[in-house]
Amino acid sequence: MKKLLVCYTAIVMLFSWRSVCMGQEEKDRGAKAQAVLNEHHSPSGTAMGTYICDGLDRPGLNDTAVLSAMSRVARHRFVPDEAKEYAYEDMALPIGLGQTISQPFIVALMTQEARVKPEAKVLEIGTGSGYQAAVLAELKAHVFTIEIVPELARRAEALLKELGYNSVSVREGDGFRGWPEEAPFSAIIVTAASPGYPSALLAQLAEGGRLIIPVEDKYGAGETLMAVERKGDRFFTEDLGAVRFVPLTGDVRKHKKDVLRKLKGPFKLNELAERGEGNHGGR
Repeated sequence: MKKLLVCYTAIVMLFSWRSVCMGQEEKDRGAKAQAVLNEHHSPSGTAMGTYICDGLDRPGLNDTAVLSAMSRVARHRFVPDEAKEYAYEDMALPIGLGQTISQPFIVALMTQEARVKPEAKVLEIGTGSGYQAAVLAELKAHVFTIEIVPELARRAEALLKELGYNSVSVREGDGFRGWPEEAPFSAIIVTAASPGYPSALLAQLAEGGRLIIPVEDKYGAGETLMAVERKGDRFFTEDLGAVRFVPLTGDVRKHKKDVLRKLKGPFKLNELAERGEGNHGGR
């Protein structure tokens, strides 16, 4: 009996010690996160203050409206607690369910290359955390964003509403077919790597509209960020450099005939279909 009592006491002490350690770890993590926020946040200026992300002083980023918009978005609100201490570093971070929030430089680059104007209608494929949508909303765009993972869609919609981004509409579903009832769009941003250009998204671009999309190398070695601009019935492309994204999932992997693999333009949708280039290189 005495041995049992000693064992029981030891177990209770072990769990108490573990709880204390875990509590201290949580406090330490919270303190680190607050220190990072203090370092990257200035209370002056706008009502919310100014948030400074690392990586936004790199060459190629020169759109002051985009940089100003990003400074008004509290990135730490879009990442889980365990990642908040890294919220303003120039790095992608996991947000759960196999998805990530893109690094600030890439978000800025994609937004800049979309050439979003106030009151423009913008479609985003892959809501994720909602961070990209918030940046677009800060540019006074009307944002329509689609997320295929139900939990992420619900989480992002709730957070965007909490933060007052009322110009953002979130839809749960597969973005492969776009949002035809709201088309045309001045810009479409795809935040996951696609095997090519979904023809439905190209069709939903307005005249002069731009599609910004990471396109997979046909050998699976990486992705290239592409800009596609519509001029009449022709589409002109621009290579924006090598990138890394999580893969776009859903129907894009099933309907290869509706995914165009031609990376360099100009091209017409009908021309590619006639040449049989719609399903080249998909994986």
